[in-house]
Amino acid sequence: KKPALKLLMKRESYLTQKITVYFNHESDELDLNAKMAVSALADNQELIIQGVMLNGYADVTGGKDYNFELSVRRIDAVANILKARNISCIPKPYGLSESQFNIYNTLYGNTWDRRVDIIVYYKKKVRPR
Repeated sequence: KKPALKLLMKRESYLTQKITVYFNHESDELDLNAKMAVSALADNQELIIQGVMLNGYADVTGGKDYNFELSVRRIDAVANILKARNISCIPKPYGLSESQFNIYNTLYGNTWDRRVDIIVYYKKKVRPR
């Protein structure tokens, strides 16, 4: 498959912005606040978005395969909002590889691991004078 998005940094530099949305335990559903945050970013008229990288994470509860698939579904939930606005995304699921392992998190999970980081590469629109 040919990649949907290529970011070349040799000739042109882009600004970056990162926002993070969080999910409930074992959920891939965005809550209303998260949907609004992603939509506001995508609809920002001051930005010319060149592309987006979506880094997806999961808790350490459950199995390795389950959590990898969960991080993919979380990325998809965010990507669907962006794709509806013709914004290209590169998914980067981590599953458990970046999760914080300790006894508490293994039993109950960790809120900070239930997230998708949205890294936006953009230019600012130039306003005519």
